[in-house]
Amino acid sequence: MLKLSGLMLTVAMAIWPFLSSAGLLLAFGFTFGLFAGSFIAVLPVVLAQLFGVERMASVTGIVYSGFAIGNLFGPPVTGMFYDKQGTYAWGIWLAAAVLLLSFVLLLFVQTQNAVPSLNLPQKQHK
Repeated sequence: MLKLSGLMLTVAMAIWPFLSSAGLLLAFGFTFGLFAGSFIAVLPVVLAQLFGVERMASVTGIVYSGFAIGNLFGPPVTGMFYDKQGTYAWGIWLAAAVLLLSFVLLLFVQTQNAVPSLNLPQKQHK
C-alpha cells in the first residue's frame, strides 16, 4: 500500500499543472488527499516492520524530520520559481521529481520479514 500511495502521489503531482477545470482539480485534490493520507497512515506500520517496535519512535521522528525539510524549503523555492517564471508549475514539478525519487527508492525497500516479530515484549508479573 505504501508503494502504491507513493506512485499515485507522484503521478497526481506531475499532472497537476496541466489541470484547468474545477472538476479535474477536485479529482486531483481527492486523489492526492486519499493517497497522502494513506501514505501517512501506513508509514508507521512499515517503519515498525523494518526497524522493530522498540525503535519505532526514534525512526518515526527521523523520517518525519525529513518531511519537515521539504515543508520548510518547498514553499520558498516554489515562490522563487513563481517570481522568475510567473507560474507555480516549476515548483510543482520539482515536488513531483522529489516524489519520483522517493518512490524509486521505496521500490528497493523489502518489508516482508524485515523484523521477525512485531510483538511487544511481555512484562513478567510476579
